[in-house]
Amino acid sequence: MTTPSVSPLAKAPSLKHEHDIKSYRIETYRFVLTDEEEWELSQQLEHLASAMPEEASVKLSLTMDEDYYFKGTLCVQTMSRYYQSTEEGLDPLEIFGLLEEDILNKVSRWGYRNQYSRRVS
Repeated sequence: MTTPSVSPLAKAPSLKHEHDIKSYRIETYRFVLTDEEEWELSQQLEHLASAMPEEASVKLSLTMDEDYYFKGTLCVQTMSRYYQSTEEGLDPLEIFGLLEEDILNKVSRWGYRNQYSRRVS
């Protein structure tokens, strides 16, 4: 009886590349983003995730109604905080700009309060 041959295990892919794992997600309802819009939003979401004080997961949801009016919701989840913002408008990229600004304001206000409370105590 012969011993079956065993092939070596394939080497697992390295996880050291930052771009292998996305820290953001884009969801659209009732419409499809153009390739350029999707690329622009993905770049901005990646930048937003990296701007957070902690590792963060970011989700952008965009919905279009029957009158071609958009509603966007941006959610950012870190290990210790959850931020959410909602805006409406006529252009998904403009809506994202408003959402991002609101989230960054919320993060900076929390960071200021958190730093201030640490100094006082």
